[in-house]
Amino acid sequence: MKKKSVIDNANEIVLQNTIGEKLSLIRTDPSNLKSDSFQELLINSEIIGSSIYGLSNLTQTLNFSANGLQLFTNTVSMTQLKQYANQTLSSIVKGDGGKIISHSGFKQVGTLTSTLANPQVALAVLTTVIIKQQFKKINQKIDDIASKLNSVIGMMHAEKLAVLQTIDARIKTITQKENISSTNLQELSQLANEAQIIFRQYNILLNQFDQSKLLKTKGLNDAAKIAYMLKNIRNSDFMMDFKMAYFADSLSWLVRLTIITSFAKNGTEPQIIEERINTFKREYESSFSNHAIDYIEEIKQPIIERALNVITKTDTIGDVGTKAVEALGHVTNKIPGKAIKFLGNKSQAFKKHSETIKENATVELEDEFNNMVQPIFGEPVDEIASNIIDKLTAPKEVIYAIDDKSQDIRMFVGNS
Repeated sequence: MKKKSVIDNANEIVLQNTIGEKLSLIRTDPSNLKSDSFQELLINSEIIGSSIYGLSNLTQTLNFSANGLQLFTNTVSMTQLKQYANQTLSSIVKGDGGKIISHSGFKQVGTLTSTLANPQVALAVLTTVIIKQQFKKINQKIDDIASKLNSVIGMMHAEKLAVLQTIDARIKTITQKENISSTNLQELSQLANEAQIIFRQYNILLNQFDQSKLLKTKGLNDAAKIAYMLKNIRNSDFMMDFKMAYFADSLSWLVRLTIITSFAKNGTEPQIIEERINTFKREYESSFSNHAIDYIEEIKQPIIERALNVITKTDTIGDVGTKAVEALGHVTNKIPGKAIKFLGNKSQAFKKHSETIKENATVELEDEFNNMVQPIFGEPVDEIASNIIDKLTAPKEVIYAIDDKSQDIRMFVGNS
C-alpha cells in the first residue's frame, strides 16, 4: 500500500512569523473556492501571469488528482500578507484533530523557489508585485499631468509650477526604490505639505478675484459679444489660479496616497494603515479637489445667465424682424397676403437664428467650465484612491497548490 505524503495527510498549513502572528491555509476542495476567476503568480519571473482562469479551467489546468496537487487557501488582504512576506517564517502542517505532522523551523526568504519548507517566497513575490502595480498606477497618473497644464502665465505661475513638477519627479523616484526608508517617508510628507501651501496661495487668489470681470462683453453683434466673453474667461487670472489650485490640491492627495502605499510596502501594521486610510477618506471628503465641480457650478451659472441676457436684450436681426411683423398687424389689410407670409417666414428664420446663437453660447460656456474641472490625473482622485486602497486592503482568496511529492507550490490569487 502506497504511503501517504505529509501534504496528503494535511488539513491545515500554519505560517508563523517571529512575533507570533499566524496565517492558516486550510485544505479546500476546488468546488469550495469563492472567487470568480484566478490569476497565477509566476514566482520565477516575479509577475502575475496574464492568463485568467475560470473555476472549471483552473481545475482542469491543475488536474489535482493526476498531479497530486492539493489546495490550501485563505482570504486575506495584501497588508495582512505583508506581515509574513517581510519576515522569517516557520511552517507547521496539521492533520486530523489539529495534530502537528510536520514542522519547519524559521527560515529567511532565499531562492525564488517556493516550497513547503520556504512558503513565504510566494507571499513575498505576491505582495511585492501588487504594491509595484499600485506605484505604477500612481506614476502613470503623474505622467498625465503634463497635458493638463499646457500654458503658464507670468513668472509666479512658472515658479510654482516648477515646484509641483519637482514633487512629481520625487514621487516617481521614491516609488521606484526597492526599500522606502523613514527618510523617504518624511520627504513624502514634506512634499504633500509643499503642494498644500501652493494650493492655499492660489485659493486665496481665487477668493480675492473680482468675478464680475468674467461678465464683460464687447462687440457689434451677439456672436462677437459671446466670443469676447469666452476669450476673456480663457485668458483671465481666475482660469490660471483655478488650474494651479486644482493641480496643487490634487497632487497633495496623490502624495498622501503614495505614503499609504509605502507603508504597505514596508509591512506597517494593518491597523496603522487602516487609520491612515480612514483619515485620508475623511479629510478628502471636504477637500477643494472633491468639491471643484460644485465650486465652478456657482461661478458658471451667473455667467451663462449674463450671456443669454445679452443676446435677449440686444436688438439683433431677430428682434428687428419680430418688431416689424408686430407693426404689420396694424396694416394687414393694406399688404398683399404673399408679402405677409414672406415677412412671417423671415421673422421665424430670424428667431431661429437668435435661438441658435443662444444655444451655441450656452454650449461653449458649459464646455469651457467643464474642461476646467476635468480630473488632473485622468480620473478623480477619490476613484484612484479607492482602486489602489482596494487592491491593498480588500480580502483576496490566496491559493497554494502544493505538489505532494516535490512539495513545490504554485500560487493563485482570486479575482471576485
